[in-house]
Amino acid sequence: MHHPRIAVPTVNQCDMMDDDCETSFRTLTELSYCPEFHGQCADNNSRTECRYMDHLAAGVNTGDDNAMVATHIHMIWQKASEKCQPSARNGYSCNKTFRTDKTDHFYVADVENFWLILNHAIAEKETGIKMSVEKAAGTLVFNNGTEKLVPGPEESCSQKWWQFRPIPCPTPQLLDEKEGFTDTDGDHMKVNTLLAAAGLNLDEVRNRTNRTFRNDGVALRIDIEYYNTRPFNIFQSDQRVGYKYMIGVDRMTNYQIDEIRPSTHLKGGLSRERLQVRKKGIYFRFEVNGKLGFFSLNTLVLQFAGSMALLVLCDKIVRWLASQAFFVGELRAAAFEKEMYQIVGENSDFRGMGLFGRMERQVSEVDNRFLHA
Repeated sequence: MHHPRIAVPTVNQCDMMDDDCETSFRTLTELSYCPEFHGQCADNNSRTECRYMDHLAAGVNTGDDNAMVATHIHMIWQKASEKCQPSARNGYSCNKTFRTDKTDHFYVADVENFWLILNHAIAEKETGIKMSVEKAAGTLVFNNGTEKLVPGPEESCSQKWWQFRPIPCPTPQLLDEKEGFTDTDGDHMKVNTLLAAAGLNLDEVRNRTNRTFRNDGVALRIDIEYYNTRPFNIFQSDQRVGYKYMIGVDRMTNYQIDEIRPSTHLKGGLSRERLQVRKKGIYFRFEVNGKLGFFSLNTLVLQFAGSMALLVLCDKIVRWLASQAFFVGELRAAAFEKEMYQIVGENSDFRGMGLFGRMERQVSEVDNRFLHA
């Protein structure tokens, strides 16, 4: 299970409900997509107005267990159309429900600085293992293969002298606490950190549409994979439960959600006036899965028996191929058959490399006779 929510950046991570808590947004002069930008190569003609919004205004109720934060908002003011007044005069028809009076649009300022707070947990019936985000060690996997640990209060791997640990404790890179951290509310991840992990730049112009992700919106898939086994650790002495965040960009050209704020006065079955808020932004889609392993003697015996049976089968196939003239030639097949009969007669157990040495000499003699024939 999982539960995400959006939060605004605040000074020293203070609670926005406190009267003395202040936001830590960057100024508009620092944002390259705003007209006020003072950076190098600023082109004000291609910028769009930016407005600050909090998590309630920029966040979107997606209606599921996922989350969305708006990057581009269109405001559309509409009134009920006179063309939707059914009567005998117009054949009781409705040709248009609303007409648009005016529109406006703007970018959400410093949306990359918002926090995504994600609380999740897992339970496995067969082993009875239960784990929450607060107690497990979480890492964020970047698209270039880099893996960074989300700093938090979870139990760390320790090298104890009385435990046999053939593989030393790993020392992964840590995320800066300004990029992400864990507390009792869950994992706090900056939107900019998640975009960097996916290798996505909101202001990159796409060749197909000639527009940016900031303008049209984008969907990110966040896979949360739990585990308690480590690769190349035969004895699995470290069985702490951990999880990984793996982020990818969904193949969607855009993502938007429309919100309607109607008036309470009706005109027929329609509101007389309404405000349509079209939010385009970053949609975060989550998938929680994983595999928790445990030692099973029964499984170990079955795997060992299966491996031995496979080796015996391979040995039978190789011996059969070595005795077939169509595969190795008539002379080599005859030499192999003669050698095998000789070994069976001696009741040999191959005695080291005796079989292979005699076969090599026999084949060499056959080749020499064949060349001088």
